[in-house]
Amino acid sequence: MNSINVAYRRFPGYGDIISPILYTHFISRYFNVPAHLKFFYQKKLSGDPAFFEEREMYEHPDSEDVRMRTDYVFNNTDKSNLTCDVSYSHEGLSEPYHKKHSMLEDVKWHNYGLAREDLRWVGGEEYVVFVTTKNNQVPFDKYPNNSKMWKDPLSNDEWDKLESFHHKIKYIDYTTPIEEAVEILRKCRLVISYHGSAAWLARWLGCPQVIFSGNPKLTEWSFPNAIIRSKFDEQLCVTSYALHCQKVGIERTQQCIGQMERQIKHGAA
Repeated sequence: MNSINVAYRRFPGYGDIISPILYTHFISRYFNVPAHLKFFYQKKLSGDPAFFEEREMYEHPDSEDVRMRTDYVFNNTDKSNLTCDVSYSHEGLSEPYHKKHSMLEDVKWHNYGLAREDLRWVGGEEYVVFVTTKNNQVPFDKYPNNSKMWKDPLSNDEWDKLESFHHKIKYIDYTTPIEEAVEILRKCRLVISYHGSAAWLARWLGCPQVIFSGNPKLTEWSFPNAIIRSKFDEQLCVTSYALHCQKVGIERTQQCIGQMERQIKHGAA
């Protein structure tokens, strides 16, 4: 195998930027060959009701173009032996591009990885970052077949209650410019979020995380570094428990890095 080409066909959310970049980086190191990643982003929801056809495919309108965010993540991740290209339609997709994740389905750490070291989480501030769905342009219960409801099992009242116990809070959603979001995340005490949006950005930076999810098994697979909760947890209203979550998050991130490096070493051997 002289090189690897990877195509990624999805919508432009943070998970759909970070995951394929890290996956391509992983398999390049795993097989010890150069790799090229080509994004094929689709901006509209094909085949869905007109309500969805009329809006951009974001949970909240982005403050920046997806190409800018993709370039930011790619350029701030180790890109040895990697190249990247972005397209805004699914047209032109053909072999020899491999479907995302089709080569290493049994490798849990194939899309785990961190930003460059000087950009990673350092903590030191007392504020907690919240990433919620309350400000979404389209609520999850409006999506066809409730397809996204599992990503956030909490009600708005439960989010409000949780936030009320933390006196220093900062919020991030898709309207937050990525460089501003990175600066907020890398200095926070803890990130509390649903499964999606800037939770992926927090994982990439190595932040301690608590994620609420209606599908804990899937979320544990995507966020092996995080503490996962499927329902409201009053313990998170206590500062000492937030500090405990921070400590656990730091330990899990280090464990994830170790697991990933062992997988790569096994493949490269």
